[in-house]
Amino acid sequence: MINSLIHNNPSSAADVAAAVAAEAVIARASEAATIYTILTNANAGAIVIGTPVYASAAGSVNKARANAAATSVVVGLVTDTTVATTGAATIRTAGPLVATTTQWDAVTGQSGGLTFGASYYVDPATAGKLTSTIPTTVTQFVAQVGVAVSTTTLVVEVRAVWAAPLNPSIVISGTPDGVVTGFAGQMATDVVTGVRWQNANGLTKWYPIFAPRTWGTDFFDDFITANASSNLAIGAGTNVSAGEQGMPGITTQSVAVAGVDAAVVLSVNSTRLVHGGGAIWIRGGIRIAALSNATDNLVFRFGSGDASTFADHVDGCYFEYDFATHGDHNLRLCTSNNSVRTKTTTGIAMTASAAALTNLEIMVNAAGTSVTGLINGVAVPTPVTTNIPITAARASFACHWMVQKQLGAGAMTAAIDWYEFKQVFTTAR
Repeated sequence: MINSLIHNNPSSAADVAAAVAAEAVIARASEAATIYTILTNANAGAIVIGTPVYASAAGSVNKARANAAATSVVVGLVTDTTVATTGAATIRTAGPLVATTTQWDAVTGQSGGLTFGASYYVDPATAGKLTSTIPTTVTQFVAQVGVAVSTTTLVVEVRAVWAAPLNPSIVISGTPDGVVTGFAGQMATDVVTGVRWQNANGLTKWYPIFAPRTWGTDFFDDFITANASSNLAIGAGTNVSAGEQGMPGITTQSVAVAGVDAAVVLSVNSTRLVHGGGAIWIRGGIRIAALSNATDNLVFRFGSGDASTFADHVDGCYFEYDFATHGDHNLRLCTSNNSVRTKTTTGIAMTASAAALTNLEIMVNAAGTSVTGLINGVAVPTPVTTNIPITAARASFACHWMVQKQLGAGAMTAAIDWYEFKQVFTTAR
């Protein structure tokens, strides 16, 4: 536009100035068109300015809350003073949002408006609220929405969502305050010692950063070779390692005879893990070809454990699938301390597939007093706080995958593509 006006009247400085001004107006209008969106309020009540919202259905939003992955993915913040139920809400998706200190206090629970320089996150405790405290509980999610540049202005910048206790800052000299740039929100760091990278399938991998506060241990096996893990066949159970496209190493377990056949994959052939003394993560990608039924029942357990015969774990923290015992296909989060067990349904059903993986992650807190987990990125709703083995006498394998045949005589198969164990010690060694 500017070049066109100058060409038409090259001697007019006034026209050049007018063209520059017109270009600026057009740029601002274009920007405004891309940083706002209008969606329907699906909440049962009114939503107010500054409220973080997520896409609850096509064309609709509801109050965001960082206690579940789905409700933590923020579209933006409401810009209208108030929007009634089913009303059209204008949502700020990026850039500065200005409200009064009183209006911000209603959303943040603070007094006197926003805190200059503070990052704000979706509140995990109350829907539709913001907090300047980064969520750190393993059942919560880190969903940063922006940074306050004054008591009344928040620059909206929605970041990628991560399962706590991760945050989107690099660990520098033991302090999580160096913001990662240039990665489009795909990289985040463990609050203490590591970096996670999320690939296109949503699978996260952890890489260490040596921070001065503490350190731990990390073990990963992709089954590319046969040396990293120990395989154990029970009865006629078998472990067969191979490769598939996108899965350079995958180990398949086959079991047939009930009460006899089982197959086990272990991180090391010795019980060395003592829970407690530092936060623990155990994760892996598994699949089963077919679900159990009234005729044939396959049982699997993944996590830490000590079973090396056709039995349940004496000590461990693990996921379990057992249709015959529980009467449903839901995965259960389990703990066992000297054979005294707690088994809590996750409410999340196992699915069968010949190709797709179910990604499981178990997290034990540093004190060994709480166990929770993720199933394909979805947080287990209820942590287990009983029967967690924390003494040296109750040690287990760091990673344990067992497949058992407990009903019927038909062959059934399961597979594990990878697993990882990580512990960050409470006291550095």
